[in-house]
Amino acid sequence: MPQAKEIASVAVEVLLETPPKGTCAVYIVEVRNRQEIREVKELFGSLEGELGVRQLAEGTVTAYAVQVPGQDLSILDEIELALKENYRFSISERAFQKTIHAVVCDLCEASDSVLRLLPTCGICEAPDPFPTTISFLDAAGLRVAEAHYCARCVASLGSISERELTMRLLAADRTGLAPLGRLRLKEQPKHRDAAAGFRNFAVEGLAAAI
Repeated sequence: MPQAKEIASVAVEVLLETPPKGTCAVYIVEVRNRQEIREVKELFGSLEGELGVRQLAEGTVTAYAVQVPGQDLSILDEIELALKENYRFSISERAFQKTIHAVVCDLCEASDSVLRLLPTCGICEAPDPFPTTISFLDAAGLRVAEAHYCARCVASLGSISERELTMRLLAADRTGLAPLGRLRLKEQPKHRDAAAGFRNFAVEGLAAAI
């Protein structure tokens, strides 16, 4: 990732992307052959668009994280039942935490399955399949850098404006981006095609030199 000074010299816009509030569940499945791998992939692929879906592992041990917005969690029960009925071994957990991710990592190592890389929090370094993301765009609209922050660190900042959230997350960053918390940001009208959870800011300069 470019250094903070380099990012500040070219960034003209900052995007804040927040995942929808809801419940995250993790599913771990032991499959016996490529056919079952394909079946599990198709099952979770059919959920994309309506739910947040991120693959955690692939192979003999296949794992996914699913994010459900809102209060209706019946789909999580349906997924759990489908996996238990059709595959010889499955685990489900109604939260994404370091412990369940460690289980996925250990099972992958023991079975030679492929572990998928996850975004890591720029503050506490915890993995998060559905992080809050801050991106920096140049004058051509290209992303020159981005940073990720886990749900726990975001929640610790309390109820604040999106602009304040952006600045405070950057200020607390431990990957070298903390100086960018001093950027002067101006709220822009939301892009017409912007999805829910997106907020964009114009970079007006620095509150202090980097």
